[in-house]
Amino acid sequence: MASSYSSSTVVQLKELLKSRGLPMNGVKADLIARLEESDKIDAELDEQEEKEHTDDEKKPETVESAPSTAPVVTAPPQNAATTPIEQAEQKPKESVATPTKPASQEAKPKPVEKKIVSLDQLKDEALNMLKKKIARAERFGSEADVKPLKTMLNRIQKFGVSPDSAIAHELGYKSEAQRKKEEAERKTREYLQKKNGEQNHGHRRHRRRFRPYARERTRS
Repeated sequence: MASSYSSSTVVQLKELLKSRGLPMNGVKADLIARLEESDKIDAELDEQEEKEHTDDEKKPETVESAPSTAPVVTAPPQNAATTPIEQAEQKPKESVATPTKPASQEAKPKPVEKKIVSLDQLKDEALNMLKKKIARAERFGSEADVKPLKTMLNRIQKFGVSPDSAIAHELGYKSEAQRKKEEAERKTREYLQKKNGEQNHGHRRHRRRFRPYARERTRS
């Protein structure tokens, strides 16, 4: 595996690290060592899961459905004899319709604002989120859902997490470069909107200025 990574360029190595959610800093030797360590973790996880799978197959299934012995309870018969006076007094209840708000007035959930934090805090939150996902997948999902989550958890514990990774975006964080880029894009949009508004206002003034001359020409 080391020879294949050694023949790759720095750009290719960084692309592999980015796809795995690993940091991309350092020289080429550091990038190769990081990828080799990640492959080693994957191999250990595969071996561990294969061992657990074989242990589960050896366990006999002894679950049997127990016969239902709950007694049958019958409801007492209702008194069918009712006098005409009682029937007259039993008036139907009036249904009060509660006003419903239109869909446009319902409160819309606000988007989660992205924040800029330290890499240690980002790593802790990423680990907590992955642990919750693993617990949920082990309870409701399958082994295929748990394996990539455990792999990502071990990588983040070993190498940390990059602010540009997918899990950082899922948590709502962004790097300083992303923040500056979004700020520049926002200012560009505001400038273009303002410029288009001034141009449209100038065209309206131009049409109002020459409208009387056009009327006199049509009258003559």
